[in-house]
Amino acid sequence: MIDVISFSYETGLPSNLEGGPVHDLRPYKSVVGELDGTEESVQRVLMKDPVFRKAIEKIAQEVADEASDLESVAFGSTLGKTTSVAAAEIVAAALVHLGYTVTITHTAIHKPAKLLRPTIATWGYTE
Repeated sequence: MIDVISFSYETGLPSNLEGGPVHDLRPYKSVVGELDGTEESVQRVLMKDPVFRKAIEKIAQEVADEASDLESVAFGSTLGKTTSVAAAEIVAAALVHLGYTVTITHTAIHKPAKLLRPTIATWGYTE
């Protein structure tokens, strides 16, 4: 199982990191209003930015290449509500698609952690 964590740099690194990579997404500014990064509409807006898309695709590939050795991967942004959350959701979905079981924790938006497991029939995920 891989823990995928989003966090706010304003409150610092989460204590539950298990030595996995930490990705600083502060250079990528979000302009999607009050919604958080768990919303698919927010993820679509962010992925339309070619610079953000290229960065997330590169990160997702690196994480996928190392997934069998990873315990955690973290994404941080200034407030930890939009960009880092969206990145965590996108990368977690990619890992589930590859057959990994993933927990997602968003430390700054106060939503309960989710456990995502691959489903053989759809290669989607279940909570």
